[in-house]
Amino acid sequence: ILNGLKWSEALNEAFTENQKNDPTLAWQYFGHDNGFMRVYPGSAWNQPNGQVDLYDARKRIWYIQGATSPKDVIIMVDASGSMRGVPMRIAKLSAMALIDTFEDNDFFNVISVSCYITSI
Repeated sequence: ILNGLKWSEALNEAFTENQKNDPTLAWQYFGHDNGFMRVYPGSAWNQPNGQVDLYDARKRIWYIQGATSPKDVIIMVDASGSMRGVPMRIAKLSAMALIDTFEDNDFFNVISVSCYITSI
């Protein structure tokens, strides 16, 4: 993280120049793939004594949307006889967990596959 902080110091000049070129620009943010963040103009980060700062820019919606592109996904679920009971429940939970990671611009379809293919 320290190397990333040192490397990203060069952004201070770019942030300043951006604000000169556009005086209506209030805030600028940079999230690094290590999880740290730079904010311009800077401000004090209040952290209660004795508590660990768990802020991670990679978990913020603005970082995720900027770092990923829209996805088109097909999820195929085996619905054959061997998937009855617990295996099918696990497959459904896995598909739902994957779907929960999608954003507004992502598209998906779930297909059940056994002897026949069925769109769910």
